Amino acid sequence: MKIRQSACLIGLIVATINFTLGSSAAQADLLFSDSFNYHTGSLAGDGPPPGSPPGQGAWSSLNFDPQVTAPGLVFPGLHTPGNAATLADNNDNNGDAAGADLTPVGMGDTSVVWIGFLITHANGGTSGYAVVTFNEGFGATAPGFGMLFGQGVYGIDNDTGLRHSQAATTVVASSDTVWLVIKLDFIAGTESLYINPTRGSGPESAAAMVHLPMTPEFQASGFNQIDLKEGYNLGAFTFDELRVGTTFADIRR
Repeated sequence: MKIRQSACLIGLIVATINFTLGSSAAQADLLFSDSFNYHTGSLAGDGPPPGSPPGQGAWSSLNFDPQVTAPGLVFPGLHTPGNAATLADNNDNNGDAAGADLTPVGMGDTSVVWIGFLITHANGGTSGYAVVTFNEGFGATAPGFGMLFGQGVYGIDNDTGLRHSQAATTVVASSDTVWLVIKLDFIAGTESLYINPTRGSGPESAAAMVHLPMTPEFQASGFNQIDLKEGYNLGAFTFDELRVGTTFADIRR
């Protein structure tokens, strides 16, 4: 009897250790995570939050004055503490923009990257754009994921101005909070956007999805800065729960 109890105890200890190691390994590939749990006011200078992945930097203003606003956005099944980041455009021009550094992402150990964030349209028109992008947010090394310029729907824009450089979904930007999930495969050279995937089922459960090939420039460069940008719609967009990882599991916490 004592032998059986000892064996059960050892098995329980081993299982606990394996679970702990597995959980640590699952989080080890988180590259960037921000719930914007800062005091309301200017976003510039905030971060990185406690416990951030190595290499994550503070937010800087790339244009005007992005704000931390309350409350944060909420999405079913997604852990959403803290406040949110709101970017506005009051002059029908390029509006607020903010950037934060992270460990360089691209070829090698980070050949496949997942990005997730919440977004909602606070007010104003849908003639402009509101995106998560990279590398200061201009040109062929900075594709944008969010509301496409002049279309009012979510999608991908490679920002080259060439034909077939955009991929649009049918999901209209509105006051509804949506979860945009991006898969970047730097080996295959592909970009995929999923909207509202079921947290436990994976991106294939998404309500909408689109794909584009990467530009050769972006495939070669990768990125070491992630940016929020908004403009040309006389309104405001709110972003929250911005996460970057090497698996879908990393961003769905």
